[in-house]
Amino acid sequence: MTDTIQGLLEAGAPLTYNPAEAGVVVGDVNTKRRAVLELRGRGVWSEEVAGGVDGARKGKGREGEEDGLVKVVRIKWVTEMLERGEEVDMGEWTVYVGWKVAPPAMKEKEEEDEDEDEDGEGGPVRKKVKREIEDGAGDARATALLKSPGQSILERARLDAQEHGARSSPHPYNIHSHSSYRRHHTLEIRRRSEPPRPPPLLRHISTSEFEQTHTLAQLRTVPDYVSKNLKYSCLRNTPLKSPNLHFISLLQTIKLARTFSLDAIGIRAYSTSIASIAAYPYPLLSSAELSTLPGCDGKTSSLFHEYIHSTPTPVDEEDENRTIRVVQELEASEEFTTLRMFYGIWGVGAHTAREFYFQRGWRSLDDVVEFGWNSLSRVQQIGVKYYEELNKHKIPRAEVERIADIILATARKAGGEKWDGIVCGGYRRGKDQSGDVDIVLSHPEESLFEGNVGGKGGAAVEWVGRIVGELENAGWVTHTLYLGRGGGFGSQRIDPATHRATTAVHDAHDKDTLAKAMLVWQEQEYNPPPLGGNGKNRNLHRRVDIILAPPSCAGTAILGWTGATTFERDLRRFVEKKWEWKFDSGGVWDRRTGERVRGLGDWRGMEGEGLVECERRLLEGLGVGWREPEMRNTG
Repeated sequence: MTDTIQGLLEAGAPLTYNPAEAGVVVGDVNTKRRAVLELRGRGVWSEEVAGGVDGARKGKGREGEEDGLVKVVRIKWVTEMLERGEEVDMGEWTVYVGWKVAPPAMKEKEEEDEDEDEDGEGGPVRKKVKREIEDGAGDARATALLKSPGQSILERARLDAQEHGARSSPHPYNIHSHSSYRRHHTLEIRRRSEPPRPPPLLRHISTSEFEQTHTLAQLRTVPDYVSKNLKYSCLRNTPLKSPNLHFISLLQTIKLARTFSLDAIGIRAYSTSIASIAAYPYPLLSSAELSTLPGCDGKTSSLFHEYIHSTPTPVDEEDENRTIRVVQELEASEEFTTLRMFYGIWGVGAHTAREFYFQRGWRSLDDVVEFGWNSLSRVQQIGVKYYEELNKHKIPRAEVERIADIILATARKAGGEKWDGIVCGGYRRGKDQSGDVDIVLSHPEESLFEGNVGGKGGAAVEWVGRIVGELENAGWVTHTLYLGRGGGFGSQRIDPATHRATTAVHDAHDKDTLAKAMLVWQEQEYNPPPLGGNGKNRNLHRRVDIILAPPSCAGTAILGWTGATTFERDLRRFVEKKWEWKFDSGGVWDRRTGERVRGLGDWRGMEGEGLVECERRLLEGLGVGWREPEMRNTG
């Protein structure tokens, strides 16, 4: 299908993904009944033209309504034209010809509008739904329909996820199912009398504008990952700066909403689309062009169509005012913005953010402090205390480098000059500013790390403890959030790509148990100087992670902690599919035997190999090939 779309684009065909705009609809359809149902399922109601194509040509339809004609044609008609390289009459391939008509629901809606009450509460259907909710008989979807868009967007996402089987049971903290929640929001509904908003108007482009856009698209060289339909983001370059960055940022907001609704399928889908768009080297000009990218489905194309036509600016010109309605609703929603604020607390994931909002009813950081301070973990208390510093003040590259130099110097002071290290995360991928500092340390002698993989505690934890102790004594470390093996707090585990705590159950082959320390850091040179000569350090607090990797898995640790998230996810999927291996920061494992795959990710430091060369050899051994860290910015 992708080849067919590309062929139509190259032939200059004006394509649309909205059937209401189309005069010809192409599909794998063989009967009139199926054609009518397919059109109706996509919101297009029609009445058959007597005589089919001939009847339409002879004017047996409705006078003056030629633009309302819709034809459903077998896809074979398109492939036949592309093979011949010339136009082919669609007569024998036409399945159905009809006139577009208003759907029956529109007539019912007009009648309801006429009967609308003076108080603005709406027609009889809306009243009926409200009565059902007030009586406790209304379902969650009815409640979501009656809410304002900003309030209900997250709930609608949750309901959609349930319908598609994203989760088998509601979340225990989902207060939406409680009768008290329904009563509260029913009162809110009564207070609101906002008129229903009209659907967004589709912008029709002129012939000259279409030809200009089509010409620009034809001048482009199709990237290999598009022509070869490479779905794994680890197999393509993804630079830091994308020409479609603004649209990507809007998709990331929607993806975050899916995170808060615990929609794992939606998160993966948006992550895939974002990574594919981020790798595309040209500004997207149309939804048809976007649909050719691997992993970009009809939903993403529809969002882009709305985005690119949300302002009157020509599609080939940038406009930061372009937007998507669902993102506007999210940004106006108290629920979404509050969940996002709680999610920014270090040590708080999506589940805990939902607990704060839905179960405990908190709406601000002040609520957290006033009503729940003693119930927070120590890590969460530190996250609240330094919320502004850790979230709103990024770390410039020069400061990242200074922190790394101090840590490496401390490690060498404690254990000798053979210690080496490399800064990972966003810094290594080329970002000007980082949210935190991740540094992987290693030593070429495996014996120093005995007990790091497969045992409890061991020399590696002792080493990281010694390094952190030196840093604390020097005043650089103000708080130690975690020190040990694995990555979690209790039963939790830290995902190295996102730095978020997760309680997901990992299989028996999960050997990502590297020794690490998660710290709060503060620069000791006073800048700005202390106020009033009281000697108080006013420098910003920073988040720093130190990871100790033995030489047997130094390469996998560096690769795993460099990211980005989707790159790592697709790398794991690729390795599993191609080799039946499991990749994580602690090594590469054979899923069939549970044994480590030797020779992959090991650092040959005693032979003079550098850490970067070790990672390069690992990527080539995995079958991915070397990709510069600056080309792994998949999001």
